[in-house]
Amino acid sequence: MLYAEVIPTLTLDKNDLLNFAQAVSDRFNNPFVDHELMSISLNSTSKWKARVMPSFLGYIDKHHALPKCITTSFAFYIQFYRGDELTDAGLVAKRPAGNTYTISDDRDILEFYYNHKDDSVKDLVHAVCTNTSFWGQDLTQIAGFEDAKPLAEAFCAGGLPCAEVTFRTAAAKESIAIMRKEFPEMLVGAGTVLTVEQVDEALEAGAQFIISPGFDEDVVKHCLEKNVPVTPGTCTPSDVQKCYRLGLDVVKFFPAEAAGGLKMIKSIAAPYTQMKFIPTGGINANNMKDYLEYDRILAIGGSWMVKGDIIKSGDFDKVEALTKEAVKKLREVR
Repeated sequence: MLYAEVIPTLTLDKNDLLNFAQAVSDRFNNPFVDHELMSISLNSTSKWKARVMPSFLGYIDKHHALPKCITTSFAFYIQFYRGDELTDAGLVAKRPAGNTYTISDDRDILEFYYNHKDDSVKDLVHAVCTNTSFWGQDLTQIAGFEDAKPLAEAFCAGGLPCAEVTFRTAAAKESIAIMRKEFPEMLVGAGTVLTVEQVDEALEAGAQFIISPGFDEDVVKHCLEKNVPVTPGTCTPSDVQKCYRLGLDVVKFFPAEAAGGLKMIKSIAAPYTQMKFIPTGGINANNMKDYLEYDRILAIGGSWMVKGDIIKSGDFDKVEALTKEAVKKLREVR
């Protein structure tokens, strides 16, 4: 708690901050006091998951964001108590023999945290929060909505004010809400929507359209009842026929490249003269123009501008550059 909640709220100078930490640590070290937190941190991963994670996720749910200062301090906290060696960040904090907590180690960590509050600790935060063997899940997938605002900003600056936020992580709903609030000029929808409940969550967050990987009649009908545009996934004539019977005139073709690409789309499109297609899956900067040159393609979807390594590194300038490149190729065709 010292790092996760208290330190980020203080405005003391460094010496006072260190003295405060030492006073807290002295009490924490008192062998005559039974500290439940020490028991949890040193001995029981299951207790961490049962007692710490609900608070962690509760904060996310309440504030719809996870400030970097808390992520960073939380990373240091876990790194020290679990004894992880994260040398890339320039700090190796091992748990001493006998699980003894020493003041010098505390000061070293706090000193490092104080001097590296910003981007220089990204590797440390990432290494701790992606430790799935410890957490049972990747925390960066939970807290990923922290990237929603800079990502949306990069899209808009790149000339593409549109985004499909996939419901593959717990960050989806919050990401949609942030994008809609901060960038009202954007067209923001929800993707990988599998259930009626997810439709409702997406709409509550402000989603303007729904996209699913396959055809689910309940999901489609629910969207039509709520008068929200829905684009279900298809890859066969039978899939397209089901959508046609429900009155849809636009479908997603997925997974595009694996299912036969443009040649397959043209074959399916022949008998469905009013149907438009949005191919996704395997679309990239090298083949996007081939798809867009076909007049039955309404739009394309791709993730090459937002690869995981780009987002994790926080390189939103690269996202903007790749977006501008994609828009340029689009305008060469349409």
